[in-house]
Amino acid sequence: MNDAISIKRVSSPIGELMLGVSQGGCRLVEFADRSDARRSLAGMPCNLRVSGAEQALFRRVESELAAYFAGSASVPGGAGIPLDLRGTSFQVAVWKALLDIPQGETRTYSEIATVVGKPAAVRAVGSAIGRNPVCVLVPCHRVVRTGGGLGGYGGGLWRKEYLLDFEGQVRTQAA
Repeated sequence: MNDAISIKRVSSPIGELMLGVSQGGCRLVEFADRSDARRSLAGMPCNLRVSGAEQALFRRVESELAAYFAGSASVPGGAGIPLDLRGTSFQVAVWKALLDIPQGETRTYSEIATVVGKPAAVRAVGSAIGRNPVCVLVPCHRVVRTGGGLGGYGGGLWRKEYLLDFEGQVRTQAA
């Protein structure tokens, strides 16, 4: 499989996002203004030409993100967009566990550690979540500290707070 990705920038209510897609699916959603956004791209060979399949995937991801931010769809990662998650087996297990957190709900780092079968690995779970390459689609913003504190968020706590508030409002309207 070709390991290269194609990159595109898109606007969102929480700032410009860099999208990266490969033949395997969506591999990157990163805040363009994030200081380590370049690090996320380091070592990823980039395509100079975007294939028709990749163009279609970009359109699908953009459409799902637009629907999500309009309040008419849940996070796209749960909408069947193929994800090309690359990391250690532990990281991928953590990221996949995040996909099961319903919109408008949160889980603690401890709860995610239990879900992935490593209840004592709370700090490792936090580290894996911090390395999530596909923010918003893989909803790492839904993970909070025990007691409800926000904890950290690579895109800035203001974005985490925005996303949680936004999802809570959408959920309330849908109920």
